[in-house]
Amino acid sequence: MEENKNIKSDITNQNNSQNIPEVTSSTLNAEKKENIQSNIQTDTTSQVVNNEITTNNQESNNTASVNNTIKNQDLVIGEIKPEKEASPVIVIVLFAILLGFAIGLPAVSDYVTAYINSHKPIEQPIDNNGKPQDSEEETDESNLVELNNDTTIEIEGLIFKTFTFTTENNLSYINYQISPQEETSQLVDNLYIELFSSGNELLSRSKIYVKGYEFQDNILNLQSVVPLRATTEAKKIIIVSKEEQDIPEIELETGIDNKEKLVCVRNTHELTYTFQDYYLIEIQEKYTGIKGTDINAYTDNLAKYQRHILELEKIDGVSATLVTSDTGFTMNNIIDLGTAKLENVNYPSYFNPSTLAKVVKFDMEAMGYSCK
Repeated sequence: MEENKNIKSDITNQNNSQNIPEVTSSTLNAEKKENIQSNIQTDTTSQVVNNEITTNNQESNNTASVNNTIKNQDLVIGEIKPEKEASPVIVIVLFAILLGFAIGLPAVSDYVTAYINSHKPIEQPIDNNGKPQDSEEETDESNLVELNNDTTIEIEGLIFKTFTFTTENNLSYINYQISPQEETSQLVDNLYIELFSSGNELLSRSKIYVKGYEFQDNILNLQSVVPLRATTEAKKIIIVSKEEQDIPEIELETGIDNKEKLVCVRNTHELTYTFQDYYLIEIQEKYTGIKGTDINAYTDNLAKYQRHILELEKIDGVSATLVTSDTGFTMNNIIDLGTAKLENVNYPSYFNPSTLAKVVKFDMEAMGYSCK
């Protein structure tokens, strides 16, 4: 017993000598708390590190997967479609067009050159009453003369007077008297009567046709066709001279025979003029005489055209026929101006060979015809 006490006493003394702290329950609780917190921090840190490692591993695995996919599959950036081969038919058609253009080029060039250098600009049309809608030459209104019973006009050595209007055979006329101003004065065929309203509106232009006429006792009575409107509305008058260069140019359609045609109509009288390069080469004429209630007028008209046929039959290059029926008569003439000589034929609608188309149209319209 004493020994044990001694041992215990030694141990106690030894512990005291080594200053061993006294372990109490509060001390143990504090140490446990620190250890738990340390473990929690360690576990949290480990979990974060593990999560980052896991994420990095997943990204690495995804990147590796994409790389493997790119390696295993071709990446399509864009697609270039192969060019289609031209169809043989298209190639043949294009070649044919090119060949045709090459062959036809000289002809096209000649046509364009001829057209540019030609004298065929477009002329403004006139209405069915013979009234020009536009004129290249402006009329000097100061030269207009009041139209009345005392009107007298002097031009080209001629004196015009005694103007009156009449209507007969479905046509209206202005009648006038011509006298020579001097003994040496001669009739000229380039004069036209222009009639105007009180407001200076151009109502008509009429051809003064003098071919085959002569003065009788220094007087010649003539008449020219005018539209019916002019017979009541004309208040002013002027007589003008026009040369070939004063007449407006025209353009006509070319037929399949490379010739131009102009058709002029007045009542039952129709003329077809054929041109080669705008120079007159042929005249086709058709006239129908209708038997009406005035038998005497019809008989005189028939006799007139029978004499005309007899005159044409004497000329080479002319085919002339006249056929009668119960309702009237029909005359058909074809005049080849390459052969026929018309110098002695006194007929207003006939023109000499090689007359320009613009002159034919201008004069026929100035005689009351509608031409197109």
